[in-house]
Amino acid sequence: MIALALLLCQFSLMPPLSEAEAEQVRTGVGPAETMQDAAFEAILANVQRWEAGDDLAAEAPEPVTEAGLAALTPGELTLVEGELLRAESLPAPFAELKRWIVAVPESSDDAEVLVTFVLADESLAEIEALESPRVRLPARFYKVMRLPSRGEPKSYATFVGALPKLALDVPQPAPMPLAFVWVLLGTGLLLVVFFLGVLTRASGAAGRLRAEADLSRYDPRQPLPGEPAEALDMLARQAEDESP
Repeated sequence: MIALALLLCQFSLMPPLSEAEAEQVRTGVGPAETMQDAAFEAILANVQRWEAGDDLAAEAPEPVTEAGLAALTPGELTLVEGELLRAESLPAPFAELKRWIVAVPESSDDAEVLVTFVLADESLAEIEALESPRVRLPARFYKVMRLPSRGEPKSYATFVGALPKLALDVPQPAPMPLAFVWVLLGTGLLLVVFFLGVLTRASGAAGRLRAEADLSRYDPRQPLPGEPAEALDMLARQAEDESP
């Protein structure tokens, strides 16, 4: 029980919609062309209560995909992940929000995107300064909206979220201590010197054995030429003559 209490203190679940907020979301979804409705106000009020220690993993472990968009209901908690195509500021009364255009993961249509209204904080500027970053943030589904797109209205699945992070943010391994690097280099150098010594000794022994074999075939009755090369050639011929 103590361990469970400590775990719950470390990771709290995302605050759920209150009964009043849930009812407001259920009955207050307005036309697709506007975000000024009771459902948006209720979802935004819930998202504003989120804190950095809240844990979404137990409730929405997998990011929403294009195939799963049709099954979402207003107010449903999910995880938005994808490439941030652009970020836009909103006029009053929504100046505290930024509108993020996020590409749907594994979409069959590159033009398919999610629109996420994100609570502005200090982390947004750092993320938006990157080139096409892959972002990840908890969000509640709002509704399908009709928004302008190159002069023509287009339907977008919209969300309200907060606490964004860079996706696939794998921690880099700690740098290897310099002393350990020198130990590895020294060990490698010693191994190279050792094997060179072994090869040198083996080559010298083989040379001595060949010389002894040549001398054993030497016929003292036949003098060797004065030139070393000619002497070796004569010994080689004698060895061939003696071989069966």
